[in-house]
Order: sequence, then C-alpha cells, then structure tokens
Amino acid sequence: MSAKENYPLWAAAQVLTAVRLLLIIPFFYCELTYNYTAVLIVLLAAAATDILDGILARRSGVHRLFGKAFDFAADFAFILAVAIYFQFTGYFIGYFFIAPLAAGITYILLCIRRKGFVRTRLGRWNGTIAFGGIIALAGYRAIVPEFSPAVWQWFSLFLAGWFLVSAIECISAHVTPANDKTLDKSVGCDKIE
Repeated sequence: MSAKENYPLWAAAQVLTAVRLLLIIPFFYCELTYNYTAVLIVLLAAAATDILDGILARRSGVHRLFGKAFDFAADFAFILAVAIYFQFTGYFIGYFFIAPLAAGITYILLCIRRKGFVRTRLGRWNGTIAFGGIIALAGYRAIVPEFSPAVWQWFSLFLAGWFLVSAIECISAHVTPANDKTLDKSVGCDKIE
C-alpha cells in the first residue's frame, strides 16, 4: 500500500455502495405497505450512501475498476428498480424505464470504447437529477398521500427526456474522437489501473 492509498476507506465506500443496492428491498416493502414516510427515508438513505461512498472513495486515493463499476451498477440498479416500480404503479408514464436503460447502456458502451470511465456533461448529473426529483416527489407524497400521479407523470416526462438526451450525448461522444466538445473537460476520462 502506497502512502497515498487508504484501503480501509476504499472498503468502507464499497460497503456503502452495497448498502445502496440492498436498500432496493426495503423500498419495495415500504411502497407495497403504503408507508410513504418510510419510502422517503429509504430514498434519502440511498442518496446519502451515493454521496458518502464517493467522498470516501476519493479520499482513499485508491482507483480500481471494481469500485467505479460497482458504484455505477448500484446507482443504475436502484434508479432502474424505482423507475420500473413507479411505471407499473401508474406514477410514471408507460415504458419510462426505457430512458434510463438507454442512458445506462450507451454510457457502458462509451466507457468500453474509451477504455475508461467517462464523465459527460449531462451524464454526470443523471443520479443527482433522478434521486433529487424522486425524493422531492416522495417527500411531498409523504405529507399529502392523495398527491396526484399526474404530477409524477409530468416529472417522469422531464426525467425521460433528460435520460434520452444524456444517451444521445453518449452516442455522440462514442462516434467522435475524445475532445473538449464531447467530454466534460474538468473531469474527462478516468483511465482505470
């Protein structure tokens, strides 16, 4: 272990990522029992693990393919599970889950093509917009249980558009050489050791 690498911090980040994946189970349980306050708490916990695992991973100084791939997979699985559930319960528009699925698949293909984890201008905000919007709607629903699904459907239209534009951005970055116009210059492409 080099002086800059802190493997216990890196391991803690991976545990938080695993916790986020496991939070899918209480999310479904709370939704199926109509405990909307608990749903909000689970969503807040998932968002907190997403923030904290990133902080710990960066502070650890350890850069491994597993950690970055695991974090992406956990975010992708959680948001996709929530999106599919909300779609089939009528909160989100029909076939909504195709948009985050398209964004995720195009991102994976772009990373494979670039041989590293790429941060696109829009893609870097996918998790923030998805978690933030769903948490805001779930919070309001916890206060006002009769909250109209029409508001959720309008939000899902916005979110679907965001994910599809993000997917188009990944496709655009995939077919053009890497440069300042296709990748976020401040983050760019992280080559994996």
